[in-house]
Amino acid sequence: MNSGRFRNLLDASPYSYTCPVEKLTEADFDNIFEKIGGVRIAEGDDHTADYKFDNFVLELKFLEKEGTHSDVRQNKLANLFRPTQPGRPVVVLDDKLLDDQGKHTFQEIYKGTIYGHIRKAKKQLKESRLEHPETNCSILYFHNIGFASMNKDDLFELIKKRVRNDTSTIDGVVVSGSYTISDGFNVEAFMNFNYEPISAIGKEVKPTINKIHSELFSMQMMNFTAAMKGMVQPTIEVEPLTDIVFDLDGVRYVRPAPLLSSDVSMFPGGRSRITATPDTSGIEFRRPRILPKLTREQWTELVQEKVTLEGETFDEWTAIQISRLERSEPFSQIVAVPLDLNKFKLWCKGEGHSAICYEQLSRFSVITFNEAVDSVLLNMQEFTPNRKRPQSYLLVCTELIGQDESNDISHVFVANEEGEELPTLAEIVTDIRVCKNEALVIAAINAVALGLDSLLWYENKYYAWM
Repeated sequence: MNSGRFRNLLDASPYSYTCPVEKLTEADFDNIFEKIGGVRIAEGDDHTADYKFDNFVLELKFLEKEGTHSDVRQNKLANLFRPTQPGRPVVVLDDKLLDDQGKHTFQEIYKGTIYGHIRKAKKQLKESRLEHPETNCSILYFHNIGFASMNKDDLFELIKKRVRNDTSTIDGVVVSGSYTISDGFNVEAFMNFNYEPISAIGKEVKPTINKIHSELFSMQMMNFTAAMKGMVQPTIEVEPLTDIVFDLDGVRYVRPAPLLSSDVSMFPGGRSRITATPDTSGIEFRRPRILPKLTREQWTELVQEKVTLEGETFDEWTAIQISRLERSEPFSQIVAVPLDLNKFKLWCKGEGHSAICYEQLSRFSVITFNEAVDSVLLNMQEFTPNRKRPQSYLLVCTELIGQDESNDISHVFVANEEGEELPTLAEIVTDIRVCKNEALVIAAINAVALGLDSLLWYENKYYAWM
């Protein structure tokens, strides 16, 4: 691997990396078919099939585009999957969650993409059979390099089903594919090849189809070898598979990219993911408003030192603060912070203030609050069932979904240990589309507001990019 490519991989994210595997083109298939007796019928003629062999004609179709970008299809997917995960800000397009009828509907949603190819191929194959009466068999070949909405087995089943239902003039179906996945450092490439004879004559050409499979495998292995030697130009590389994501009616829908099989131990914190930012967060989080929290003795001391405080009495002061705290919301919090007046006065002296006032008290409250939040975050720990835990603490649970942190769902609880294996939980916020780091900040603020100093976190990695 040359140094330029190595730098690219080091700096890459799951959406910006290059994958050094060359795309298969029609010219490659020309070479493959020529080796086993196939010839091009007519270059660029959309009315006939692409290739002729001794006794059959073959039409080659490339599946290059993702099938989920249609608005109509997105609406159908949302209606199908939304009931499997009700009330969630992120819905995972996981067909394993569907019953048999749902799986049938899932395949039907994508039949339009396949049906258009089949309908055209049927006419092309028929025309070529008329022009070449010595042939007695029609083969339809799909090569997939970009359609990732369905896994290879489901795609093969869908294509077979549509061919059987939509035409009786196609005698066999081939579906192959070549794909790459990368984490920005490791690159994995894999391929598949399946053939299904539809008619008796389709079974007779299977030996030739097996030769195609063998030649295709050999060419792809040559491409992989060239990739390992850094001999592939980036302009002709295969685009790696990534998450399929769309937003509809305030809900995000995600079909996570396939997982790599390579060892993840070189990534102590897990594989590189797209970092969430305030712009990509599922919530609007405002900076908390900080109020000084005073005891009666502290209030009296400050009043005696001529500090102007709201209210004529301590009870009035307290009532005003309580009324403000009642307006606090999970993402627009108002927090009252206990203060050490001795530290406050030392801070005032260090800042060069000869007299103290409420503005300085407010500034010191913010400083005290920030220090408390930092302390909670610096001392947070991972939640594990067998570890001894504090009596009361904040608990953040985050569901990692795919390659992008902005897909993640987080929950924040107050946890209390009562001698059981798991704590009892009181919900602060749940089912919010924020990553773990954002959720930890929300939890730390709530910990300070509640007078707690412990924060634990847990990651659900069922749909994680591992």
